[in-house]
Amino acid sequence: MIESPLVARHAPALREAARSVGAVQIQNRGTIGGNIVNASPAGDTLPVLLAREARLHLATHARRRELPIGRFYTGYRQTALMPGELVTAVTLPPRPAGAHEFFYKVGTRQAQAISKVVVAIYLETGQERITEIRIAAGSVAPTVIRCPNTEACLRGAPLCDADAWERAAQAMSAEVRPIDDIRSTAAYRRLVSGNLIRRCARNFLPSR
Repeated sequence: MIESPLVARHAPALREAARSVGAVQIQNRGTIGGNIVNASPAGDTLPVLLAREARLHLATHARRRELPIGRFYTGYRQTALMPGELVTAVTLPPRPAGAHEFFYKVGTRQAQAISKVVVAIYLETGQERITEIRIAAGSVAPTVIRCPNTEACLRGAPLCDADAWERAAQAMSAEVRPIDDIRSTAAYRRLVSGNLIRRCARNFLPSR
């Protein structure tokens, strides 16, 4: 995925997420299916797939089915996989012109770090407004999550509305449900989650 021109063109945030997974040796041996089925709330590709509304193709020797990734995780490290099922493919909806996507990961260091917070943001624009937005986060709840309250602060807002972005940042800090663990504290994760919304806003707000 990292070197694929197709992924770079149609899912650039997914390529960035893949680049952040482990080291080169892990990237060369690992698969996106493994990252999905491992079901870690810190999985780097999962927020991107959730924000892009990916569909998982699941199969056994006897049957095939599709499932939106938003319905795949049923609890901490638990999935909707049936006995004998494998993830055979992942599909993403087409990305229209005027769409933007961003991937942000905060860890202890640049490489081989488990995420303290990982966020993906997908938005579509028209006439200088945000017509659609989907925000997903990992390492801040028992599973990867969508952030609908944060999205609501920005959906329909002018792209360069600093107040809307600030409301979204505050909503993000309130919406995530992190815990204290050996990698970080809940308070730090809430703070960082909001700050990543502010970081995304810099792509659209006038420079000061």
